[in-house]
Amino acid sequence: MRKLFYLLSVLFIFNTACNDPVFYSVSVQTKIEPPLIPGSPTNILAINNRMFLASGTEINYYEGINNYDERNTNLADFWTKENLGIGRIIQLASDNNILYILTEDSKLYRYSQALEPMDENPITLPGHSFNSMYSANNIIFLSSIDNDEKSHILYVSGNEVKEIIVNTGDSDEKYMYLRGVVHNGANYFFCIKDLISRNGGGILVGNTSFASLIEDNYTIPFMGILHIDGGDTIAINRNGVIYTVNANEVTPITNIINNNQTPLSTRFNSNGVLFVWVDHNTGSRLLLAGRQEFIEYSTSVGYRHGYLEIEIGSTGSISGTSFREPGLALASDEISTIPLGQNELFKSTIGKIPVKYFFQANNDTKTLFASTQQDGFWSLKPRANPIFREWNAEK
Repeated sequence: MRKLFYLLSVLFIFNTACNDPVFYSVSVQTKIEPPLIPGSPTNILAINNRMFLASGTEINYYEGINNYDERNTNLADFWTKENLGIGRIIQLASDNNILYILTEDSKLYRYSQALEPMDENPITLPGHSFNSMYSANNIIFLSSIDNDEKSHILYVSGNEVKEIIVNTGDSDEKYMYLRGVVHNGANYFFCIKDLISRNGGGILVGNTSFASLIEDNYTIPFMGILHIDGGDTIAINRNGVIYTVNANEVTPITNIINNNQTPLSTRFNSNGVLFVWVDHNTGSRLLLAGRQEFIEYSTSVGYRHGYLEIEIGSTGSISGTSFREPGLALASDEISTIPLGQNELFKSTIGKIPVKYFFQANNDTKTLFASTQQDGFWSLKPRANPIFREWNAEK
């Protein structure tokens, strides 16, 4: 009788444990593969049919990205790594013809698609240190800080950099660290942040000659900006609040809430990543917003990173009213970057990793790639299960 009681007790404990959220989360854990491109890769871009990104001192490229085959298990054969001997690379940009490479020692290099140098010497600006670079409308923009600790917005013209005159009113000029540049067909919009402080930032509007401040934000900085093709220009602040941006004003979208009907600003911190993802089957679009250091106290979750999703309507405006994690949906006609019902796989993979950049290839299946903060280069594609896609390191 005592043995029977003992056996029943063990079975009860085992059954209870297996139904615990912690054990369930462990049961759906995906093994993270060692990345083909490790470390903290840069942003990702394509020139014609070649995709580029850098990690450390190496430039990596994939030849034939428009023909990328997600079923190919020997993708390493298509990747090439080169050390150009120019030091640590921090950002890439392109004007759809030339590859621009910004290095840690504040030098700007121009290379052809074949990685042949365009200039005998790198582009520099005496007395200035370049600290950020973006491309918009095939023009390369940079921010810099000079020897007097004043910041500047610049653009590249040929093999020279020229300054944009910026009117920030009474604001401190030190905060003009670029977090993004977009063009909406009529104006350029510059997202700027304080170079030193965690707070401070604003949105500028202008052109390659002059730009002026249209929105200041001293307490909660703007972290990123994006123009949706055929639609709105939007920005996001540190608290995850989305704004629409036009030449006259920056307006928060107040009707966006999270799944628990709580103001979005209380639910996640934004790292500034904004990206439009296109579903290869339907052409429907989602806005992906990078999430950083969101804490949810539960038995199965601690820090959450990754990204959240929200629908974009056919007019290029945000049509959804709720950000949500991938794999979750509120209605049967809603889409996600990963199969609905597979949210636990998201949580156990890229959902716990900070994402810096996204890139979607122009192949048949429009493969989504991501550069992570320190876990290398990732891709979203079928792996162990050929039916649906899952995140893991590109290998």
